[in-house]
Amino acid sequence: MEKLQPLHDQYAKIGWKAKKEKFAEEHAIDLKKYNSAFRLLKKFEATLPLDSKALRSEQKNLRKENAELTAELKAVQDQLEELKLVCASDHPRCSAHHLRRRKEIRSGESGGQPAEGKAAGRAAARQTEKEGY
Repeated sequence: MEKLQPLHDQYAKIGWKAKKEKFAEEHAIDLKKYNSAFRLLKKFEATLPLDSKALRSEQKNLRKENAELTAELKAVQDQLEELKLVCASDHPRCSAHHLRRRKEIRSGESGGQPAEGKAAGRAAARQTEKEGY
């Protein structure tokens, strides 16, 4: 916005309609950027000049906080997944599926199993149900 302010001031000073239109055509992209920025600042009631150091500092702090919270979220999600697997493994209908899922997680697999893996998983599920788990 600061870079485009002199260009906008020059445009605003032009009094003749034809010259103003010609200037606007030559600098259409820059004037459009300026007007977009101006509307955005007006929408959020920001005052110029902006304190870019304070904004960068706030952005840095927010990114740091976001990274910390994301790490916490990941840890909680991992714990929740383990709890779901442990609780569900006690249920006879769900135990085979969740035991397979637990093995996938521990082995680092993510995503589907190959066809023979699915058949083996179904066989394990049937065996688990027969054993009464």
